[in-house]
Amino acid sequence: MKYFPSLLLGAMFASVFLFNFNFNESGLLRSVELPFGDCEVNLGADITISLGDSFEIEAQLSCPISEIASTQWEDNNGTIDCPFIDCTLLTVMPLADNCYTLSITWTDGCVTSDEICFTLNSCEAEYSENSINSISPTQISAQAEIELEIARTQFVRFEIVEDDEVLYEVWEGWLDAGLRNVDLDFSAIPTGSHELRARLYPENISINIEKI
Repeated sequence: MKYFPSLLLGAMFASVFLFNFNFNESGLLRSVELPFGDCEVNLGADITISLGDSFEIEAQLSCPISEIASTQWEDNNGTIDCPFIDCTLLTVMPLADNCYTLSITWTDGCVTSDEICFTLNSCEAEYSENSINSISPTQISAQAEIELEIARTQFVRFEIVEDDEVLYEVWEGWLDAGLRNVDLDFSAIPTGSHELRARLYPENISINIEKI
């Protein structure tokens, strides 16, 4: 069988780039197919972070770090200086919502990049003021459930009042900030229309109830 020089050279060239040759435990030559394709960079999923917290961004690479020609980090404010050519680690402490982009130039001239974004947790309370949302049932026999929003953890007292005078104490205790439901006992309250007042900081709030 005759081999043409050009075909033989092409086959040898393909073998070099598609296979890695080494020896197994028996001393026999074996070949392992190597992955091929563009070098990629992955910074991971976007993150929610609290103000004052720091985070180390570590780039995951599909090619060896030795194949990096240069790196460049950028955020919403511009370029971030890094003294190393293979700068694949970056510690950040965002003071506002911010995105960071890493662009890598590889030794073959290709450029790949990825972005990771940070969202700051809100410093504002979910409920900024106290309010009574509802009381159920609207016509109360003995028991009722009141739903209210509490801006801050505090000691709360529910009472029946008339002309700002306390007639009956209904419930008192500590409630955490947020949306709260409290079961109230109205069995000792006479029938009729009444003003139910919640003593809350910084001001009391009231609703009218109907006892049957």
